[in-house]
Amino acid sequence: DALLVRGLEDFPENKLIIFNRWGNIVYEEDNYQNIAPWIGTNESGEDLPEGTYFVVVELTGVDNLKGYLELRR
Repeated sequence: DALLVRGLEDFPENKLIIFNRWGNIVYEEDNYQNIAPWIGTNESGEDLPEGTYFVVVELTGVDNLKGYLELRR
């Protein structure tokens, strides 16, 4: 599975930030696109451990999207 954000094509200037449960950024990407979605890795491409991660998608001109996901392998 992969992280897909509906309607993201309307906001080409965006930023995806993934935090672990301690608030550390484990993945960050400017201009995130669903065509190359996040698949549970850190910025070095290594698999992250299973658990809960918090997601923020910063968008221009509207409120940020915030939520969480459960990563299972």
